[in-house]
Order: sequence, then C-alpha cells, then structure tokens
Amino acid sequence: MKLIFGASHRPGSLLLQLFTFSRWSHVGMVYGEEVIEARFPRVRVTTVAEFQAHYPRWEFAELPCADEAVAEAYARSRVGRLYDIGGLLAFPFQNRDFESSIRDFCSELPIRAAAAGGTRYVREQSLSRVTPGVLYDLSS
Repeated sequence: MKLIFGASHRPGSLLLQLFTFSRWSHVGMVYGEEVIEARFPRVRVTTVAEFQAHYPRWEFAELPCADEAVAEAYARSRVGRLYDIGGLLAFPFQNRDFESSIRDFCSELPIRAAAAGGTRYVREQSLSRVTPGVLYDLSS
C-alpha cells in the first residue's frame, strides 16, 4: 500500500513531531491521485496535490499488505468518520489508552487497513501507539 508522509512548520505539526520523536506529523494512503487521510475534523479523500500543498515536506513510501484491495475498501469505509482528537491530545501521556474504534487518527487508519488486508504489524492493543514515525519505519 502506498503511503504519503507529511510535515509542515505549523505549530500543530511541529508539536506532533516533537511528541512522537518523528520528522513526520501526518500520513495518508495513496490510491492513484487520491489520498485517504484522517485529518481533523473527519476521515476524508483529498488529492495528492492538496496533501502536498498542506504539507510542504512530504515523502512517498510503501507499506506491504497482503490484500491491498481489501485494505483500500476498509479505508474507504472509514471516510466521513470523526477524527480521533482525543488520540491527538493524549500523545504526551504514553501510559493513557486512547484507542477509539469509531474514530481514526492519521496513523491508525493505514495500520488498521493493512490488518484488514491480512498484514498485521502490531498487536490489537498497540494500535493506538502507532505514530507517523512508526509507520515510516515499518515502510520501505
């Protein structure tokens, strides 16, 4: 599955990079010219060009997935769901379980989609700890 990672000099992006020890603050899943991303306030479909305009520093990467069609169908089924703002606010508190199965944080969406597509990278209990940096490290 093709991913796009992004970062900017906006305060929110810089704080996420700081709290997650990563050079990336956001990630989306790329399908052709579309990007499925969980970005406040909802999971949405944008274009690669819109993503790149919002995140001036970006990079593509591949995350292997056994069944990419199922992963894409899962991601598309999440479009319109609320963004997991609680997960965003809880990053500094690593001992807090902030998992929400009805809301998505940007890095939870691809890792859940990969699991739906038959490739599990983390245990179910660890899904809420996957950051854009962790996903970048898992990707090639």
